[in-house]
Amino acid sequence: MNAKSGGGLPPVAVDPLVLKSSLLAMAGLNYEGVVKVETLAGGEENALKFTVSKGIDIWNMSMTVKEAGGKDVVISSDEGSKSWMDADIPTTMYVKYLKGNIFGIIPITFTPESPPPINVPIVFFTNVESAMYAQLGGKLHIPGYGINKTNVK
Repeated sequence: MNAKSGGGLPPVAVDPLVLKSSLLAMAGLNYEGVVKVETLAGGEENALKFTVSKGIDIWNMSMTVKEAGGKDVVISSDEGSKSWMDADIPTTMYVKYLKGNIFGIIPITFTPESPPPINVPIVFFTNVESAMYAQLGGKLHIPGYGINKTNVK
């Protein structure tokens, strides 16, 4: 499947948000295929489209976003804490890549060129890194919410 993202998704940043976590668990996960997202630069990128209907848990979360002007903005949780997205609010994610150890065992990387072969409704990954163009819905709770800006050359 390779279709437009649909759902009124506005243009997305050229540099996706990068999420890192020691453990990412998702319930009610549905892989919906490869879609095209429009970037703010006017181009199109392929993305994996996932929906999650029963919640997301993220341990030791760190998210990095590129700001105009070359700074990285890092948003992180307290070390050892679990961040989460509410189980009663569906979430849709447009993902450039998702890599980690699926079920804590098998190293795997999902991309639009190498998408998930099957739908697994409940899954967890360890040593996670994921780049997301967009996330719609959901409400993220971050214990010890902190922001750090760093210059990037």
